[in-house]
Amino acid sequence: MQILDPVMNAVLTEFCSRFTPRGRVLWVDEGGEEVAYKLPDAWGSLGLPSSPRPDLPNIVIYDEGRHWLILIDVARIRGQMNSKRYAILRQMFQGCALSLVFVNVFKDRSELGDWLLDLPWQTAAWFAEEPDHMIHFNGARFLGPYQKKQ
Repeated sequence: MQILDPVMNAVLTEFCSRFTPRGRVLWVDEGGEEVAYKLPDAWGSLGLPSSPRPDLPNIVIYDEGRHWLILIDVARIRGQMNSKRYAILRQMFQGCALSLVFVNVFKDRSELGDWLLDLPWQTAAWFAEEPDHMIHFNGARFLGPYQKKQ
């Protein structure tokens, strides 16, 4: 898979190796005319929705061992995952049996500063230039799903 954006490359190499080492990349979209990568047959076999491309995150990773679906938006490509976007993604994947994990990705902390006030609770922020660290917006969980509200 040929990915041009360095931040997305960092997600696929640095983030994945640290936080989802057993995860399978299901989807990568750099926002160009074509989807950069889609794992054939994964959407149907996992019961994922076939949503319009503009609604999907930049990167989707499936962690089979933890039964997680990690939904990643790269802020400078897709725009950050704000409260409205978070609600849209929750609604889109509501029928999915997997637990959802939401991650915003930034090049560095200064890029986060432009978006900080709009980051929703129950999401994480990761920085390509500091790959060992993550900021989590809520204290109850670190890089993990929250129970679905009834």
